[in-house]
Amino acid sequence: LSLDCHIFNAINGYLLEEEEIKKNYSDKKAISEFGKPLTSGEIGCFLSHLSVYKKHCVGWNAEFHYIV
Repeated sequence: LSLDCHIFNAINGYLLEEEEIKKNYSDKKAISEFGKPLTSGEIGCFLSHLSVYKKHCVGWNAEFHYIV
């Protein structure tokens, strides 16, 4: 099995400005999905995965993408 792997820098949720968080995250939606708002670390993790997906997966002609 041959995989093409890439490593990307993560987003530190503790260093994000409130405006940046509000662009892509909603406490209301998080509570609806998970029963609680996300922590700053969880928001950073979420935004890291979202960023990789938007920048590097959309439009790629690949059978699948695996983001961890």
